[in-house]
Amino acid sequence: MIPIMIDILLLSFFSLFKVSISAEVHPSMFCVLRTGPTLFKDECIRRRNGRYRVLSYGKNIGSHGITNDIKHQTRPNSFLSKRLGLLATINDNTSHEDPSSTSFSQITPLSSTARQSSNEKIIPEESKWKEHPSLIELVNIPTLSVPSNCVHSLLSSRNTNNTGSLSSYLATNMEEFDDIHPRLKLVRDLPRTPEYKVNERKLILLDPNKVSSVPNSDWNKINHDISRDCNENKSDRSLQLLQRFFPSIDKTTLELMASTSALPGPVQNVTISQGQRSVSFILNKLLPKEALPPPSSFEQIGHIAHLNLKSRHMPYRKMIGSVMVDRYSPRIKTVVNKVGEVSGPYRTYEMEILAGIPEMNVTVVEDGVTLKFDLERVYWCSRLSGQRLRLFEDEFRAGDIIADAFCGVGALCVQAASKLNCTIYANDLNPDAVKYCRENARINGVKASKFKVSCDDAFDFIQNLSLIPSLPDHLVMNYPLDSADFLGSLRWWPSLESGSSVVPKVHLYTFSHADIDANGNNARDVLDVAIDMVAEGLLPEGGAVEKSYFRREYLDRLGCDVKAHIIRDVAPGKVVVYVTFKVTKPLLRMMQGDFVDI
Repeated sequence: MIPIMIDILLLSFFSLFKVSISAEVHPSMFCVLRTGPTLFKDECIRRRNGRYRVLSYGKNIGSHGITNDIKHQTRPNSFLSKRLGLLATINDNTSHEDPSSTSFSQITPLSSTARQSSNEKIIPEESKWKEHPSLIELVNIPTLSVPSNCVHSLLSSRNTNNTGSLSSYLATNMEEFDDIHPRLKLVRDLPRTPEYKVNERKLILLDPNKVSSVPNSDWNKINHDISRDCNENKSDRSLQLLQRFFPSIDKTTLELMASTSALPGPVQNVTISQGQRSVSFILNKLLPKEALPPPSSFEQIGHIAHLNLKSRHMPYRKMIGSVMVDRYSPRIKTVVNKVGEVSGPYRTYEMEILAGIPEMNVTVVEDGVTLKFDLERVYWCSRLSGQRLRLFEDEFRAGDIIADAFCGVGALCVQAASKLNCTIYANDLNPDAVKYCRENARINGVKASKFKVSCDDAFDFIQNLSLIPSLPDHLVMNYPLDSADFLGSLRWWPSLESGSSVVPKVHLYTFSHADIDANGNNARDVLDVAIDMVAEGLLPEGGAVEKSYFRREYLDRLGCDVKAHIIRDVAPGKVVVYVTFKVTKPLLRMMQGDFVDI
């Protein structure tokens, strides 16, 4: 009883002074207090020193009035907020404005000035971004009242000349609904009226930018007249009403609508909340001009979203992380930002947790294989999954012997062993990576007898491959920073017997950039530079007076069959290049100092 009495007292007070509620109360109440087909015209209420006072008697506040006071607002207590919400609902049902004067495509976001002042308040407190008023929009949508059994036929009708179709007039064409989720519900139930049963008719939402609207008072009269004039041809009557209220719709479409006994329908208020918006839309609203555009992509590693933020985003990084965790939950639970570059012998990098739970142990499922690891302690790049797939499709065969000098957590090796029953020799200098590689092999049911993992320097690992019963069919060297420098260890491999059917193939990844001559032209492209780096690693020229370039032809004369292509850009002018070649008998003999005629 006490809450009801308080409601009555508040309502009496505001009725006495003819006060209507406006969004001036608080941005977080923006959606609640500005619903309905009209904006409230009279006084505003603002909190000062714990109390609310009445302002601006008899004025139309509008968006500028809201703007001017936002930065002074404080959060209203929940008790009074609920009361004001109740009163706003009552005022919505008893609006003093003529509904026919309403703009039916009216959208009520905050103005740019208000957005700027609100940013100043919200951005330092990343947890408060949901209260930003510009994230909520109210759209008044005109509708078409259609018999329930005609909805599907009307929506699917289309002539060959693209006339007589309702599709171009539907509300789903509006830009306001482009990126919302869940998508706009186009067909809705008709409000209960004495003239129609609840499920007898449906409402189809129309685009207010293309279709005029019907004031609610006129809509009630339409219902009354149609139900009263039972002897009149309702199809003709329907066409007359449609022509009157929807003059912008072409005649063929109007006739199609009238044939289904369609009528102008009541206005529907559609509220778009921040929970329906995309991350990109939200950040474009929240970030100041100097921080735009917002981050456009991230790498997902298990439950972690990994960002590489630009300097302009750094002051707002916590808020960016908070928005991502909220909108991508439960798929994303943690957002991190890369700090610095991949460096050190273990190829790891520092990261800052921006939002979410501080848990770096992730589970990644790649092409049916489960991988577990601590992202802070090992190297991982999801973009390499495409390269691994290409090797499986184009290079590896069932039963092959595969050696991986920089195996990481075993993504390539575990997949090769579990899918193709390959024999694996894996290696990584990082003991944590070796631990996770072994564990991931066990998780995926790989036999330990066919999966050998070592924690050695890559030069020693490649050299010691000469001691296994048979040289590997494939040697993978995915360490772009320095892979080519380890190729000299191949000279310890035994020269292949002339009748041997196994010719090992090396798959190497390296950074590369084009050479620029004195005139600013490309002396060598990125592929030529990468192949020359491989040639230098295999057959260094030592103290040559002038280095040789374009050595691909020389390697091919040794039977290496060199191939190369660009994998991806990593920085302006810097790319990752994949180079593959065969380790032939002439190449090994040349590396071992047994110079041969080619």
